Amino acid sequence: MLVVVTASGAVPEEGRILNQLFEAGLQWLYFRKLGLPLRYGSKVISAVDPAFRNRIAIRTAADRENLADRFGLHRVHLTETDRSTCASNSPEVLKKAGREISTACHRINDALAMARRAHLVFLSPVFDSISKTDHPGRLEGKALPPHKGNIIALSGVMPHRFPKLIAGGYNGAAMLGYIWQCPELAAKRFKTAQQAWKNALTV
Repeated sequence: MLVVVTASGAVPEEGRILNQLFEAGLQWLYFRKLGLPLRYGSKVISAVDPAFRNRIAIRTAADRENLADRFGLHRVHLTETDRSTCASNSPEVLKKAGREISTACHRINDALAMARRAHLVFLSPVFDSISKTDHPGRLEGKALPPHKGNIIALSGVMPHRFPKLIAGGYNGAAMLGYIWQCPELAAKRFKTAQQAWKNALTV
């Protein structure tokens, strides 16, 4: 499974680019914006074809209240802080409310435990980050034991690393820097990644 995480800042014509990614086959987008006003998120999601909006996961309580209700979004991403600060943020509570949940972990044992509770678990940092400087990978070469659920590799993920991820027991890959280094090439890069993932699965 391939996931795309949005750039944390504003991207020109982002709604149009997201539509291109969805048209190319993207099934799960983590809409992650840091420090931007909610009106920016509203503007971008307004530009996304309504047929694709059920593929968007948003984060934080404010986003859920202001964006989820307005646009009918049912996927929610929980950070580690979200999970620990409020009982209403537990995956079990949100699932009962009809939400699909993704969450983040930074230790293998935590990811294994959360994989039983959330739909997707992002485990990072696997490789050196593409989008952040001084953010080295810590999990490269560490294989996951057999597990239930979907553990998705995050940080430094590029198509040529897919065979390592699959061999290491990951169920998918989340891409950020690789996709957004050149936004106009985002859909093309995603298609390249799709084929590379398919090829890696058949080796």
